[in-house]
Amino acid sequence: ILGPWDHGGTQDTSPFGIRSEPAFDHIAEYIKFFDTYLKSGETTYEGTPRVRYFTMGPEVWHEAASWPPPEAVPARMHLGTHGELCEKAPADAAYVPYSVDEALGSGVRSRWRSLIQLRAPVGYSDRASLASRVLSFTTAVLPASMQITGHPEVHLFLRANAEDATLFVYLEDVHPNGRVQYITEGIFRSIHRKVGALPHIDARLGVSHTYLRADAMPLERGEVAEVAFALQPTSYVVAKGHALRLSIAGRDVDNFARVPGAASSFEVRVGGSEGGSYVQLPIIEPKLFQ
Repeated sequence: ILGPWDHGGTQDTSPFGIRSEPAFDHIAEYIKFFDTYLKSGETTYEGTPRVRYFTMGPEVWHEAASWPPPEAVPARMHLGTHGELCEKAPADAAYVPYSVDEALGSGVRSRWRSLIQLRAPVGYSDRASLASRVLSFTTAVLPASMQITGHPEVHLFLRANAEDATLFVYLEDVHPNGRVQYITEGIFRSIHRKVGALPHIDARLGVSHTYLRADAMPLERGEVAEVAFALQPTSYVVAKGHALRLSIAGRDVDNFARVPGAASSFEVRVGGSEGGSYVQLPIIEPKLFQ
């Protein structure tokens, strides 16, 4: 059961929500679970769909046989030389530089605060003012709505001025009036970039890593490395007339301590025959990008 709520399920965190509490009865679900597995002879889960998930925007529930839903098709969108996010990668390789803003944060009402502070209010304000402080790539205005449901993945080809880089990647909805709305995010240290699955990891949930000390892979200064990782799962409709944006930062001072020795600058490779950076989105019809 996947829905827009905080840790504990006490608040509705959909940016389109009109209520303070989630439109889901968590207590009833807890009781149903305990009745099924702790009371002998109870079979209250018979006929229940394996997966139920809530899509933000239209504010509706869906059912599926698995997660991510089988109808979610991976669509690759490439980072461009001039801040574009598009279906076709640039023919020539280029490097887009970024100097880490050490004072940048995602706010004190982030998803992370609800993990450590009971009933901490969750909600992301307009992120338009952060555009000049992050490395952003934006689509053209969408000619039709786009439903993103599943685990987006970023594949960044980068070189940095240190052996490790902390990466904070945000997927955002750019409204026609200029407002920028948070959709989801992923955070990662490049030193953990070696791909590998532990026995309990399900590969369907995106790129996986062991995070074992023995698998650590420091960056070679000046050398390009692929850093791939999954963003937090979501189900969100970017409306027709809006645009989709991918923003990259190197710090979140409001929620995470600085990693000693982390890169103060890095460059992201886009385009070219050797492979440029891209984001892979799980798209449900209509599919604008193949």
